[in-house]
Amino acid sequence: MVNIICFRGKSNTGKTSIIYKILEEYFQFNFFYGFNKRTNSNEKKDITFSFKYEKKKIGINTGGDDKYNLYRIINELKNCDIIICSCRTKGSTELSNFLKKNNFQFDNLKFIEMAKKESFEINNYQTEKIKEFVEIFEDKK
Repeated sequence: MVNIICFRGKSNTGKTSIIYKILEEYFQFNFFYGFNKRTNSNEKKDITFSFKYEKKKIGINTGGDDKYNLYRIINELKNCDIIICSCRTKGSTELSNFLKKNNFQFDNLKFIEMAKKESFEINNYQTEKIKEFVEIFEDKK
């Protein structure tokens, strides 16, 4: 059975960004971000993939804002030991309701709630959320 750690929040609360940051800082991944001239920023695209880490298969899905990406959790990550993902707070893309509706079996579902923050607060906020993630993740390894 699967353990799921999900970053849950409204749009633009940093769900995708925090997962990328965890991949880079905790799992030592390196990413290249495409520069978007319209927004004048580096873009983080939604991703779904899995990898081995200390004898565990870890699944990643950052696209919790639409049903298509949530179906990817069920179809592509169902054989993972731990899934790290994101979802919205309510509606058809709230993960616990979506998984139950689609009969997806899992052992444990832990939510880390995300909220909008001012730009000067983001670094401290992300550090807190990463610590929260590490505590949950270490318990599931």
